Amino acid sequence: MSSRGVLGTLVLAFALAPRSIAATPEPADSDAIRLAVVIVVDGLGETELRQRAPLFDGGLGRLLRESTAYTNVRFPHLATETAPGHAGISTGQPPSRTGIIANTWRVRAEHTPSREVRSTDPPIEGQPHPGPGQLAVPTLGDRLVERRSSRVISLSGKARSAIFLAGRDRRHVAYWLDADKLRFVTSPAYDSNEPRTAALHRVIRQFNEQDTVAKLVTKEMPGGWTPLDPTAEPTKPGFSGVRSASELRAFQDTETGLGFPHRLRTSTGDLDHFAVESSPLNDTFVSELARRLISDETLRLGRGDDPDLLLLSFSAHDLVSHGFGIESSEAVEVLRRLDREIGALLDLLVATVGRAHLAVALTADHGFQPIPELSGGTRLYVQSTESTALPDAVSRLNGCLALELGLPPDTRVVTGLYGWNLYYDHEALASGRIKREVDGRSIRVTDVDAALPKAVRFALPREIRSTLLARQIDRWPTGRLEDAARLTFFPGRSGDALLLPHPRVLLTRDPARGSGHGNPHDPDANVPLLLWGPGFAPGTRPEATTPYDVAPTIAALVGVDLG
Repeated sequence: MSSRGVLGTLVLAFALAPRSIAATPEPADSDAIRLAVVIVVDGLGETELRQRAPLFDGGLGRLLRESTAYTNVRFPHLATETAPGHAGISTGQPPSRTGIIANTWRVRAEHTPSREVRSTDPPIEGQPHPGPGQLAVPTLGDRLVERRSSRVISLSGKARSAIFLAGRDRRHVAYWLDADKLRFVTSPAYDSNEPRTAALHRVIRQFNEQDTVAKLVTKEMPGGWTPLDPTAEPTKPGFSGVRSASELRAFQDTETGLGFPHRLRTSTGDLDHFAVESSPLNDTFVSELARRLISDETLRLGRGDDPDLLLLSFSAHDLVSHGFGIESSEAVEVLRRLDREIGALLDLLVATVGRAHLAVALTADHGFQPIPELSGGTRLYVQSTESTALPDAVSRLNGCLALELGLPPDTRVVTGLYGWNLYYDHEALASGRIKREVDGRSIRVTDVDAALPKAVRFALPREIRSTLLARQIDRWPTGRLEDAARLTFFPGRSGDALLLPHPRVLLTRDPARGSGHGNPHDPDANVPLLLWGPGFAPGTRPEATTPYDVAPTIAALVGVDLG
């Protein structure tokens, strides 16, 4: 298949239409693919994958050897977080179209207090179940079930990952791990009684009823989380990017013990749900459930008249890297075990569906930063904690705004910072409660706009390069970061201002613990993209592209138009 990079086109045209990086198959070929599989490894950066590659002799190794591998792949939007990443992969569109601007944002209002909104919250306040209601455009899965009698199955360790990979159609089968119950759960947003998918739901219920998760913990890690191969030390030749435990100890999660083995049970012998969720077993559960569905002869996935779509998002790498850092042996162990799980999946898929009828895409929703304190980066706290005793970004900005506008020192003009979106207190500004000390004049939104850029320069000089005001979007300059902001801006959800950070600035709520992501620069933006199946020749491709290309590429292979 021929290939073409489209990142530049998307940025300049603001993603008016998704494009395939694979040539559209001939009509006869579009019926060859019976099962398309999209694999997302949460938080896996391109550099990290390449550093660990010598360790992989399972599925990751096979995909690296046998796939068309794009090595210049970047998300072009601002907040490189889980929700916008998954939504972009499944729709082929940026946050400015999907509406998923970050994992969380604020709803602004002049007459009532603003409220925090999670990306999976229903649009109507008060409804209790998560779902895809905030998603503004259809996904690949939505288009597939609209036009063909296909089944769409989405599995993950996280709700937002499974939901945004699947999409809005109620016929989708979307399940994720409930950490409190250690069971796979779904939502009333999806119809578990729909005839086309009822049998799939039945198999998943049986998986839960058989207490499969608890049995897998006992089978895979009876004595706690230990390395697959204790001889694979960080100093072993063949892979790089790992630091010693002594270097990392001060910046790691201590809840399950420092160093191997990490405990998975409480002192009473019960499973520690947090520890289990934040271990490689999270991926094992997803993989095992996927294998149950693939091997079930009554379901016959990928063996019907219309192609099926299997969407798998593996969350353990993200959870472990947040707690221990990507430089840790723990992060390496997650990928080594995932290599084994994907290998078993590929073997089963080839045996049941056939290599000629399979298409697999592997990518990530974002990359991951090294631990800032060890790599020359900067940790910018969203909010203060008792353990940090440091002023957070919002407090620092409010202090500078108070000085600049002549307000009482404890005035809160800014209410929150989410994914580089900064929100004002519109209720207080509209009511006239925010007043200058010298003359009692009420401060307006335009006053805050005028003062904010200077306040940002004084409060966050090391972290923020520049400030873009939402009410001046038609006057924003051009440039890569400014284009990223445009590709992220969604009216009614985006902030009053968008902050453009310097590289290696980590916006975080965790006090000097592990690391994170979210920055529009590398390594957060740079992820793998591997395409495996008929027509994808092994080898690397250097042209610039983006994970938005996954959806239209798979759509072309299964004969569906995303438009």
